Amino acid sequence: MSINNTTLALITERAKALNNDNISLSEKVCFASSDFIYAQQHPEFANAHGGLENLKKDFVAFVEQWHKQQSDPWHLFSQAIDQLIATNKAFLDLWDYSPQDISNKNLLEHFATIQIDAGRLTGKTTYIAHHATGDTIAIVSTTKEKLYLLKINKKANVLTIDELMTNMKDTFTTAFIDNPSLVFAMTNRQEAIELLSLMGVKSLILLGD
Repeated sequence: MSINNTTLALITERAKALNNDNISLSEKVCFASSDFIYAQQHPEFANAHGGLENLKKDFVAFVEQWHKQQSDPWHLFSQAIDQLIATNKAFLDLWDYSPQDISNKNLLEHFATIQIDAGRLTGKTTYIAHHATGDTIAIVSTTKEKLYLLKINKKANVLTIDELMTNMKDTFTTAFIDNPSLVFAMTNRQEAIELLSLMGVKSLILLGD
């Protein structure tokens, strides 16, 4: 159910490194395509990176994997999450709320919170693990859940809800909450959202029941 790091029989070191990047398969197809086109026009580049034919084979392997992925239910769920997040941000940009109109906390809670539940074993935790990087944080109920996310992606930013409620120094723009019913059973929802707004969070995504 891994969103990235798809297992492929790749030839060139450049393609292998690209496959290990924490980006979508669609982006990998684009980069591999760019490499192949550039290699066609620059023989020295092709020779330095495994040869034109091998770069072509790796590009084709990415494309074939992309086609297979389009019918993958976990990929479809991932796409649905991406689209809902993008749609929500588009509405926020459309209305262009200002601090004079609404507080950051109320804006986050009532206009910038998305809740999605497609049932268990749909890849939601894997999705969160791969997206909780940079200025994005994942929030879970227990240390066990935190370790599970870090097993999927050791570079993920993950806090238990208890750690979050005592954290006042970090800043993030996006937050995911895995299984919000469990998280909010351990702390007051209003207080958690208030703290997230103070940390700079502009988009809150609740995945699960």
